[in-house]
Amino acid sequence: MQHERPDEGNALLLEDFGREPVVDGNGPIPERYGEATRLLAQLHGRTLPATLPVAGEESYAIPPYDGEALLIEVELLLDWYLPHVVGTRPSGSVRSEFGHIWRDILAGPIAGPQTWTLRDYHSPNLIWLPEREGIRRVGVLGLPAPVLGPPAYDVVSLLQDARVAVPAELELRLLGIYASERHAAEPGFDMSAFAASYAIMGAQRATKILGIFARLDRRDGKPHYLAHLPRIRGYLARNLAHPALARLAAWFQVHVGELVPPAPQPPDPATLPAMVLAAGLGKRMRPVTDSRPKPLVGVGGRTMLDHALGRLADAGIRRAVVNVHYLPEMIESHVAARPDPAWRDLDVAISDERDALLETGGGIKRALPLLGPDFLVLNSDSLWAEAAGTANLSRLMAAWSPGAMDILLLLAPRDSLGYAGAGDFSADDGFRLTRRSPGGTAPFVYAGVAMMKRGLFDDTPEGAFSLNLLFDRAVASGRLYGLPIAGEWLHVGTPDAIAAAEARLAAFGGAR
Repeated sequence: MQHERPDEGNALLLEDFGREPVVDGNGPIPERYGEATRLLAQLHGRTLPATLPVAGEESYAIPPYDGEALLIEVELLLDWYLPHVVGTRPSGSVRSEFGHIWRDILAGPIAGPQTWTLRDYHSPNLIWLPEREGIRRVGVLGLPAPVLGPPAYDVVSLLQDARVAVPAELELRLLGIYASERHAAEPGFDMSAFAASYAIMGAQRATKILGIFARLDRRDGKPHYLAHLPRIRGYLARNLAHPALARLAAWFQVHVGELVPPAPQPPDPATLPAMVLAAGLGKRMRPVTDSRPKPLVGVGGRTMLDHALGRLADAGIRRAVVNVHYLPEMIESHVAARPDPAWRDLDVAISDERDALLETGGGIKRALPLLGPDFLVLNSDSLWAEAAGTANLSRLMAAWSPGAMDILLLLAPRDSLGYAGAGDFSADDGFRLTRRSPGGTAPFVYAGVAMMKRGLFDDTPEGAFSLNLLFDRAVASGRLYGLPIAGEWLHVGTPDAIAAAEARLAAFGGAR
């Protein structure tokens, strides 16, 4: 621990914390970021003094992190980032509009609760102390003297770390930890107001840092800071999506369009076809699959195929293709009978693979004449529980951006029910995916649902091949992306997993 006298800047070493960080080669260590988040929540739940004793009877009044200070910081974007990175020099009217928008936006957080704001509460200043317990495992290195500002600022400093990519999924989990801790201490804690303040202070901080890093390059001869700009732009775009920042987002769209690319129009589910992969042998589900194909195994009173087709119908999909190989007549009869009202109006075609098992990639390639330029793919045994009003297939379609993506995967956390593997993918802050390193682990698992393009199959083998071939090609070109599932993925790979999956579906109200 390092202690500073705020009036003099003199430092005194009180304790050696060691050198164990809260990050590793893969980025933030979730457990350690979780404890650092809890530390902030507990600090923010206390009433802290506005003055500090310095020496004798002297005291130090903690200065406010007020509107003028925050405005001076965001103007760094106008002074350094725009002219030296974007290549534009804002006019007086542009600068004036920028300042007016920020004054209006910052009024809410400034008028709200204020607390000690440390400003540099992020990974370079945090040390992990494993021999201790709880939040005492987080050591905080020497920071500048605190100011009095919105609690959200330091939470943003940690959860949108400028030096380390914090994936959006982890950021949301950590915000959940913060909210739970605050609610436990203060039942009246207003998470909606905090979320707005978090987005505002996140945008303020990212805007400031873009200017600072551009200045460090241009004025101070430190070009390595430019490597962080894509991460900061990603954080800024993430914050600008909040409704409280609509005016600011519009300003950025006009004057710094690269930060906020126009949102692509999601595909129309009424014309988007879907492929349901149902041709597998289901070997791990034996003996249940000795007499029926795995897609017709019942889970929660419905077959897995009914769950999959019902999901498509719920998302507005009108046309689906189901491939068959093992016990194909049973699947064909089931589709013809349409026993489940959830997908009774769905137009379902059969892609016949009786002659050869083509694996996932080869099966889709054979069915291409029945599909469109873009299409959904579902494993027939991909099962998940989601709360009412949370439609993962609709989320996947809305997130699909064919200009930037070749494939978009629905992802589940590695600790999902029934899954015991090492994970498939890691993600950067924009959820661009990379493969798990050999012998290592990865936080995300492919949940068996994807959006992809027909053109990916142009240069693929004839006969059997796995979709992993296309996944690896997309990784190599930087065009494989993921979307974390909202809800709970249920990995039903063996007969023993059926009962646990049924229990989770029941816990979600029998959700399909």
